[in-house]
Amino acid sequence: MGVRAYLQITEPEVADEATFSLWHNQALLEQLEDLPGTKVMGGEFDIDFIELNIAALEELLQSNPFEEDITEALQKDIQITKAKSQEYILYHCY
Repeated sequence: MGVRAYLQITEPEVADEATFSLWHNQALLEQLEDLPGTKVMGGEFDIDFIELNIAALEELLQSNPFEEDITEALQKDIQITKAKSQEYILYHCY
């Protein structure tokens, strides 16, 4: 049994609405994969998780390569991550 099976969930955290879909946006996924410090975890044919360095992501966002809604969602995720004093954002791709 994995470690996660022992963690007690006291209150699930979910977004009010979907922000963007890494799984269905291959162009976005490819740009994020190329960021310095990015860790990609998954199987032979697909990606299960992608971990992004927020400093590298902020630098990428300064050049505005994404649609406005995606940029806003990423910026919000960066703010949340910084508030938790973390340096990486982990996205599950499913």
